[in-house]
Amino acid sequence: MNFKILINPRICVAILFAVLLSIGISSCKKQGMVKILNSDDSSFTALQITNPYGNDIILMPDDNSGAIGFELKGELIWVKGLPDISLIDENTTIYKWNNNSPLVTMRAEKRGNDLIITFKLQTEVEQPSAWYLNTKAIPNEYFTGIFERVVDGSQKESWETGITTALSLRGERVAVKLKPTVSGYAPFYISSENYGVFVHGTWPGVVDFCKQNNELVKLSFEGPELALALMMDKNPAEIVKRHALETGPSFVPPKWTWW
Repeated sequence: MNFKILINPRICVAILFAVLLSIGISSCKKQGMVKILNSDDSSFTALQITNPYGNDIILMPDDNSGAIGFELKGELIWVKGLPDISLIDENTTIYKWNNNSPLVTMRAEKRGNDLIITFKLQTEVEQPSAWYLNTKAIPNEYFTGIFERVVDGSQKESWETGITTALSLRGERVAVKLKPTVSGYAPFYISSENYGVFVHGTWPGVVDFCKQNNELVKLSFEGPELALALMMDKNPAEIVKRHALETGPSFVPPKWTWW
């Protein structure tokens, strides 16, 4: 007995489209919130991080440096090439730059509206002394945070003739460390693009808000690894609220201190 199988061309097209769509979705899931922008192993690594509430956050190089770097034995090394990507679970992805020596890893973990990113070196010989990140700043984007003043340094410098800085720190370079001033310094700032950056830990660092390069925020912190939270939300108040709850909200001092 002979059987003839009739294949509907429309069904074939639909099946092929479904397969391609599935591959595309799988690839997007593998990338997660972080997309690799560079196309080859010879160029500096560039990353694009999805921000549902504003322009995406882009770690990008400039003419003189890469987007991600570390200092090892006094040498500043910038990460190059394409990483291997491993999906640990639906919220956690590991990126490994095997073409760098020593091997560089980045762990990206989604927690609600936050993305926790940790950079490390996979080496047992020697650990880096500092890490560097360069983040793209769009025109008219402004930044506030770090401290409750308008310029770094002595308090009186905030009232010097010619000071134009107000709530926006764009154009300022701030050293984030303990200083003998009346101002408290914290490794946390907010962008007008509805995201905040909170560096975890107590190592000293520097944040250059587009002073050296008017298109980049240059962040550097000492320490063998760099862990930070990219906090994204619909408005700055929500970001400040989450940060306060994480670090401990302010409290009203006792009445005997009021006078």
